[in-house]
Amino acid sequence: MKRGKKVFAAILVMILMLSMGMTASATEQVQEGTEQEVAGNADTELSEEERLQQELDAVYALPVESNNIKGWPQGPGTYGEAAIVMEVETGSILYAKNIDVHHFPASITKVLTTLIALENGQFTDPVYFSHDCVAFLQPDEASIGMKEGNQISLEQALYATLLASANEAAYAVGDNVGKNAGHDYNWFVEQMNLRCQELGGANSNFVNTSGLHDPNHYTCARDMALISREMFRHPEFFTIAQTYEYKIPQSETTEEHIFQQHHKMMDSNDENYYEYVIGGKTGYTSDALSTLITMADNGSMQLVCVVLKTHGKNVYPDTKNLLEYCFTNFSKVAAADYETSEDIQAIGDVQAAASEGVQGVQGVETAAEAAAGTAEGAPETAEGAAGAEEAPEATEGEPGAAGTAGASGDGSGAAPDGSVTHDGSGGTADNSSGFVILPNGVEFKDLELEIIPDSDVSSEGTLEYRYSGNLMGSVRAVLSPSYLEKRAAKPESEAVEKDSPEKVKEKEKKVIGKDLLKDKTLLEKGILAAASVVLVILIITFVVLLVKGQRRRHK
Repeated sequence: MKRGKKVFAAILVMILMLSMGMTASATEQVQEGTEQEVAGNADTELSEEERLQQELDAVYALPVESNNIKGWPQGPGTYGEAAIVMEVETGSILYAKNIDVHHFPASITKVLTTLIALENGQFTDPVYFSHDCVAFLQPDEASIGMKEGNQISLEQALYATLLASANEAAYAVGDNVGKNAGHDYNWFVEQMNLRCQELGGANSNFVNTSGLHDPNHYTCARDMALISREMFRHPEFFTIAQTYEYKIPQSETTEEHIFQQHHKMMDSNDENYYEYVIGGKTGYTSDALSTLITMADNGSMQLVCVVLKTHGKNVYPDTKNLLEYCFTNFSKVAAADYETSEDIQAIGDVQAAASEGVQGVQGVETAAEAAAGTAEGAPETAEGAAGAEEAPEATEGEPGAAGTAGASGDGSGAAPDGSVTHDGSGGTADNSSGFVILPNGVEFKDLELEIIPDSDVSSEGTLEYRYSGNLMGSVRAVLSPSYLEKRAAKPESEAVEKDSPEKVKEKEKKVIGKDLLKDKTLLEKGILAAASVVLVILIITFVVLLVKGQRRRHK
């Protein structure tokens, strides 16, 4: 009996010590909470201007992942929470800041809407505005005022979608293209998601054609860059995007509608004008903040820049800084001019090289050359609807609805010839361009070369060039007989095993999963509470077993 009392006393002491520890922990947490409350009170003493500046400084200080690459030109910060710059021909990512983090896209969604429409419809297709196309609109949402029963062409609807960011037009595009394909609006939205995935997008979910806020409607900077890059296959997109003002004439099925370009970097009369911009799309909601897609071409490189959740009035300065950073610090070179590997017989047009033995790269005309005079040609006499200050209270599209300037136009304008092509498979580089990107200070010989034959018996393949693991370009090539002989003699065990798409996605999930651990205090409290409960249960079980044992002994 005495032994049992000693054991029981020891257990009580253990419980007392544990409770003291928990009390101390709780006291620390209370103290932390008090300190946080004091800090919060200090924040409330800040003026609104100081609070906003503090918020801007915090966003600007967010890490830029591409700046962590050894030997990479250091890029600027942004007042957007995510940003990316991608070179079009190679698919190389030149600037990366939170490029896979989920954000609301707002009206830049309409670029994907346009892509699906161009791939599944014709400009001459009729677009009928049903009740569903207009019933959802709220008074402060971007619109050109289309009414139930109106009918226009798909071409006119896309002008309204891209230039005026008209939400009813975007809905009607999806509704009519879907029905013309034998389906409906929901099918069109499904195609948006499928197409994004086909292009390599892995962090997006689209639930509407307009970008109106929905918690389940999200994307990331990388995915929007891949979608925007694909638009270079469609010169008609640039025809629309480079138009300053467009008029839908009055007809038996609609009233007259006049609207203007909203992307200020394309308006030569605006202070944000940037001469190399050839296309893009604006977006804004109170949840997404400012979002922007911008395509630029300086005659040497074509870039896609995407910025998401930009705070304050910084979306255009940030975009310009990013474009200038990339144009200044990177160059595009022909791999055939530098490659000396004995494993490669020819680079460029593999069919011509295989049949004629010609080495080199076929010339590729740039969009800037094809559209000379167009990007610079917004009518200088048009009054400044595109230059008007954005209204921060607008809930969709660009802040502020499209105006109706006195000057009219027919929406004409030259566009790039779409000669830049790429395979669009998961954002991989253009296999036919023959180009790679070199950061300043990096020479071609510094790139890592990986040869990927088309098959075990093929003499053709793809050359992937990387710098510190980052893809800088991918070109087609004819492989040399000596390489093929070496490869045939190499044991299968030496074959390089590449990550499957499933493994890549799993890695991305692990990175994204880190966000779930941000609230460490909550997590620690949960673990402590669970451990305490388990410990108490174990102690009670131990005591019960001890008492039963004592009783058996007495018997």
